[in-house]
Amino acid sequence: MWDLYRQSKMLALPGGAVCCVRLGRGPAVTLLHGIPLSLATWRHNLASLANDATVIAFDLRGFGRSDKPKGDYSPQAHARVLEQVLDALGLRTTSLVGSSYGCAPALEFALARPDRVERLVLINSVGYPASQHSMERLLRIGLIAALMRPVLRYAPLGRWLFASRLQQCYADPELLEPEVARGYYDLLRRDYGEQSFLATLRQFHEAELARRLSDVVQETLIVWGARDRILPPQVARRFHAAFRNAELNILPDCGHLPHEEAPDRVNALIREFLSRDQVQQRRAARG
Repeated sequence: MWDLYRQSKMLALPGGAVCCVRLGRGPAVTLLHGIPLSLATWRHNLASLANDATVIAFDLRGFGRSDKPKGDYSPQAHARVLEQVLDALGLRTTSLVGSSYGCAPALEFALARPDRVERLVLINSVGYPASQHSMERLLRIGLIAALMRPVLRYAPLGRWLFASRLQQCYADPELLEPEVARGYYDLLRRDYGEQSFLATLRQFHEAELARRLSDVVQETLIVWGARDRILPPQVARRFHAAFRNAELNILPDCGHLPHEEAPDRVNALIREFLSRDQVQQRRAARG
């Protein structure tokens, strides 16, 4: 996962620097990771997608190698950082690909700035309080937040708990490589990142986002792992029903992170979805 960071650069933005990777040429596609992970979650996707596009992945502010100041960590704030990244890179429009929590700022930006978002790809998206997973419910229990910070700071226990939780994101827990779990954990603890993690959770209200999904105007591809133990497939079907113009692909042998578990299939789905107009235009040109 560290090879990806060797290709990164720091963007000096208002409010703090952001760690960013940019690869390829063509229409822009921006990847937004889930929490408490980092841009390294796209390590199996960036190069493939960059064959047809300019692909940007960055650490959300407060995560990975980006700065972790105190302050606003709402989805709207993360969406503002997304806009700053696009501006810094000179990109007027982009398609957005989000994973889990990363879908929240993607959706907020699509709703606030529809002129700048071409298409959306949502991978096992947050947005509906469901099952055991409700960030809104979880973080309103102050005791959990109070206990989580010291546990995450204590490396032996924190590393074990983090890896155990991350394994639940995979349909096959054996797919989680120990060095990847350690890497994510070390990035989380870097510069007291657990504080921005908890702040992001506290400031996210899923029900508010769910109420506005029908206002999304962009064509949307929903990708979901059928064996997601965190956000079960029935959530995917609620998403599909909420959008004006969306299609749903459920991958039978994947969990919460299908882009890590089955990257070839996910990359192919994304490339086909984002290039569909170009294919149709070429067919029309041929008569």
